Amino acid sequence: MLKEHISKKSTWATIALLGLAVFCLIYFIVIVVYSGITTGWCFLWIIFAAMLVIMAYYSRETLDDVKGLPKFIPTFIFTSFALFLSVFVMIVVMVGRFPETKTEHGHTDYLVVLGAKVYRTGISKTLMYRMDETLEFIEHHPETTLILIGGQDAGDAVPEALAMFNYLSMNGVPTRRMLMDNSVNSTSDCMQAAAEIIERETIRNQTPQGPGDDVWGPEYVPSVAILTSDYHMLRAVKLAEHYGIQRPDMVPARSDEVIFLHQCVRESGALIKDFLMGRIQLKSSGS
Repeated sequence: MLKEHISKKSTWATIALLGLAVFCLIYFIVIVVYSGITTGWCFLWIIFAAMLVIMAYYSRETLDDVKGLPKFIPTFIFTSFALFLSVFVMIVVMVGRFPETKTEHGHTDYLVVLGAKVYRTGISKTLMYRMDETLEFIEHHPETTLILIGGQDAGDAVPEALAMFNYLSMNGVPTRRMLMDNSVNSTSDCMQAAAEIIERETIRNQTPQGPGDDVWGPEYVPSVAILTSDYHMLRAVKLAEHYGIQRPDMVPARSDEVIFLHQCVRESGALIKDFLMGRIQLKSSGS
């Protein structure tokens, strides 16, 4: 009776794991067809599928005790796998839900806008959503200076910052209201470059250029907001704080619904990497 019960449990575990593996394979195909084989980290779903197939095989083998493995081996394997999966899913959910709601923004001196992929046929849907959000923001905050950040990554037709500059210029944003850096690619480098631009511009705004100039006081701390995709916001804010941007406001842009899950998974991996490298702290941002 016990053997039959164990056999049923192993069967359901195998079916569940194989079902998840099939989902990963199908989603990989969807990503490739929709966004292209060059989509960052897309092969992660093949790795997930392979891991799930392996676990499905061993769930059958170990639970049915076919090979007579010592009990601690399957216990260790499945406990480790379940723990890793649980923690990773929690991080993915946290990334996908941050921030949960939009906030009203007051006076903002600088809006840091992070770039995204630029195809030869035009800007990507992700970048288009960020540009739409930027135009809406600047319409309500015309005094804000935009800091456009993004280099020419693999597959980009032109540097992302330049693409944003051209797009916003064509849509009526004065060029004098835009600063850009098109030499950096990673989120960490982008936020470091933004912090350096803000520091440089703050010093310039505190230095009178002529008699009677209205300048910022020596203790003035400029207000900064960060605009990027919702799934990307948590890491961007944490990295901004790491590089000295105090209490940045958040302006999340919507995401591409088809690859939203992939972006959250990819972003979770990058978040873990930055945490291990000491660039991200777990404490609240205080924003």
